[in-house]
Amino acid sequence: DQYNVHPSTMEALQFYEGAQMASSELEKDSIKVTITAFDSSNKNRVGTLLAKPEVASKDILIGEFSNSVLSEALPVVKNNDQNLVLLKAFRSKLLMHYPQVSLAKPSSANQCRLMADYVQDKYKWSDMYIAFQDVKREKDLAAIFTESLDSVQLFSHSEMSGNENLMSSSDEEIKKLFSMMDSTKHNVIFITSSNEPFVNSFLRRLYTKSKWDITIVGLPTWKKFNSIDTEILNHFNLHIFSTDYIDYKDQSVNKFRKAYIAEYKTDPLYEAYEGYFLVHYLANMYHSFGDKYLEFISDRPDKLFTFEAIVEGGGLENSHFSVLSYKNYEFKKVN
Repeated sequence: DQYNVHPSTMEALQFYEGAQMASSELEKDSIKVTITAFDSSNKNRVGTLLAKPEVASKDILIGEFSNSVLSEALPVVKNNDQNLVLLKAFRSKLLMHYPQVSLAKPSSANQCRLMADYVQDKYKWSDMYIAFQDVKREKDLAAIFTESLDSVQLFSHSEMSGNENLMSSSDEEIKKLFSMMDSTKHNVIFITSSNEPFVNSFLRRLYTKSKWDITIVGLPTWKKFNSIDTEILNHFNLHIFSTDYIDYKDQSVNKFRKAYIAEYKTDPLYEAYEGYFLVHYLANMYHSFGDKYLEFISDRPDKLFTFEAIVEGGGLENSHFSVLSYKNYEFKKVN
């Protein structure tokens, strides 16, 4: 029979399917894992759902919550003395008082810090600049990069003034940026915008006016852009960071992909890989150390998981991420 799956649930479904495949494989190694899916149609009732005995009895919970829901969920999980693995979060400081909670991938803020460290190490003798629009999200990201870089100059696209309908950059602003730069040095420009029309306009004008040596650092969201000339991306040696990069040359990745296609007759999304490898890793840790596995997880890094303490007495965060460089008209992992 054919079942219609709403697009909004496809990612969660594939995560579950990947987790189930991990469970089946682990059972062959005498590691029994029971995967149970819980869902609530009302985000305001997540706390009630987590308090239910059938949920509270689980050894490990894996979930994705908005910040508003997370503030309700964390105290319940702490009261249940459960281990919770969050699939994403913007700031890891949410976990400062919850040692039993961990992040399966770096928080958005920490991704920026890790990227800043990578770029600063790679381009030690370069001048750094940050370009952003005058909107809160972009200014917040610019502030994170600024804190992480030893020396950087900020360049705000002031015309925006919070007006999201004004998306183009002007030649005058590009000239102003050039006046700040040293033409004899390599220059790195971080752009903290996910606004595709603005980024497109900014890069196009920069490309037209500049003959200088410039590397552009963008955001993970740029992988979804489709209007920017690939010649421009290639020219600026674009670097972005990602937590959902899939290395199809990896033997274990290919093995899982073939098995998933054979089982479900479709190509797996990133979430299927995430469910598979995360459950494999956590189950092996739990099998080795029981409910105290978080005390040892930092000493047992995996190629996809390197958990580190956020602060003493707080939760753990996986610091694994990928840096992708656009070379020869395709993204390649460079770290």
